[in-house]
Amino acid sequence: MKKLFIPFFLLMAIISKGQDLKLQRDTTGMGEGYTYGKRLILVPFKPYDYKSDADADIAKQNELEPSYVKLVFRSSFDQVLSNALRNRFEIIRLNLDSPAEYKEDLQAFYNSTGTAYERPLLVRPTQTDIDKSKKTKSQLFIDEMAKLANIDRTPKTYRGVDGGEFKAPNELTRYYKTTISNPNIIPYMQEKYQNDYFLFINMMEVTTRYDQCIDLENKNYNREFSLHYTLYDKQGKQVVGNVITLLFPSNTNKINDIIAKNFGVIAKEINKSLP
Repeated sequence: MKKLFIPFFLLMAIISKGQDLKLQRDTTGMGEGYTYGKRLILVPFKPYDYKSDADADIAKQNELEPSYVKLVFRSSFDQVLSNALRNRFEIIRLNLDSPAEYKEDLQAFYNSTGTAYERPLLVRPTQTDIDKSKKTKSQLFIDEMAKLANIDRTPKTYRGVDGGEFKAPNELTRYYKTTISNPNIIPYMQEKYQNDYFLFINMMEVTTRYDQCIDLENKNYNREFSLHYTLYDKQGKQVVGNVITLLFPSNTNKINDIIAKNFGVIAKEINKSLP
């Protein structure tokens, strides 16, 4: 029987590759597996950064206490977003189901961050930016004059998606940003976890738009499901910050339907916006 001969340089490459795999091993507790993606720490929103005027209706439909709606949404979105990002990043989830050490780090993040309303920051141009770049000087001048006259010329169109419609952003759009109040938190966590990014889910909002009636007879209105998020790199520099708003009817109150039709769509949009 012939002996298998492996050149030394190839053997070392295989060993090195195996070491890389071991360093990138999934540490989220979500099962075995290896990834070559960059490592991302996912920080869910603070409990009081959940705003909703729909929880009473949702709780009644699902026979839950209203306080449980927030808990279900918070943990479910964390899971759905992790699954959406997993093909590109190694995810470290600092959530309620994490080990005790992770929970302590989550609280450390909460104690070291603040909030502010700012204009979105994206690494890719938005449709508004693209449309603006195509405008002539005269069109841009008319827009500026309309702005001074307080005339709203922003588009009222919505982009259809499965499970609802995205609300079109405009120049007045502001998102709820996570700010770093303790600059030591980023280098400390980065050294501990050797991660490349910090993704903060800043706020979740559910707002009934009584000015957008779908069916007056049945008192069915549009609801806005908004998710605010901020991405920082390992040096603590903000890379992305945005809010995604999805519309769905107020007569959709089954919690599993809301999660199934909305969370995956929002998570996919967040994934597309990351570098």
